[in-house]
Amino acid sequence: MASGTSVSYRVVRARGSNVLVADKHVLAQLLIRYILPALGYTAANALGLFAVDAAGATGALVAGQMRLPTTAAIWQVVMGKRMSMAHWTCIVGTVTCCISYELLRRLAPGSKANNHLWRLYVPTLLGSVASAIAGASNERLLKRFSSGKRAHSSIHNACLCANAALAALAMSHFAEPAPDVRWNALLEPPTALAVALHAAVGICVSVILKDLSLPHKAIAGTLAAPASVAFGYVVFGKPFPDAPRAAALLGVAICSCTFHALPMPTDDRSAPRNAEDEKKLR
Repeated sequence: MASGTSVSYRVVRARGSNVLVADKHVLAQLLIRYILPALGYTAANALGLFAVDAAGATGALVAGQMRLPTTAAIWQVVMGKRMSMAHWTCIVGTVTCCISYELLRRLAPGSKANNHLWRLYVPTLLGSVASAIAGASNERLLKRFSSGKRAHSSIHNACLCANAALAALAMSHFAEPAPDVRWNALLEPPTALAVALHAAVGICVSVILKDLSLPHKAIAGTLAAPASVAFGYVVFGKPFPDAPRAAALLGVAICSCTFHALPMPTDDRSAPRNAEDEKKLR
């Protein structure tokens, strides 16, 4: 179990000061358990944006909904438990960000909607505030669950729902009819590959993270945010060409890392253990 893994360091004398250097096996654990899952989800989310771009507005809606049962099935098979409402909220927020990206990018340069950009930026700003509150609430949940106390996630869930609703509000104001809605795009390689990769990455990440403690899950998920930003700069250009792409990419990263950081009351590892149980796990 990763919760009982002890981190070992070597003390090295360098220029008159003691320097802590992690052993190679510790660095390998960091790579396998934290960095690779973050990069995997970054690649999956980025490919999902490309699939949304190829499927059109209506196709994006259907492709996004296909991710819901896929993730639920992975969670049920790999983790052996059903998803809570909070986890569903995170996935819905991720899909909302992808769909928002697809519809917001269709703003014509001379569109009248561009004269009312506050309708886009105000909901986006409020959604960011809701995400920050949800993150602070989630941190409190992690601490309470790690200490064996009962925690209520109503504030956390409400903030996530508010974030998704605000994204949908911005989308409704700026959505324009897409001339290239093609249902057959769902069967084309970009869309099919995105769904398949999302399923494969979901399985791998679930297997890697299932034995981690809740704080470690939060660390692994948080790495997805800066990785997504860096990936977006490489793929979309420097800097981002427009605000919707940046907002959608960051929204996907936030929802993904929050999904893995959420406490799971049905998980036996979140229950308080006595000293004898802790010794057995080490």
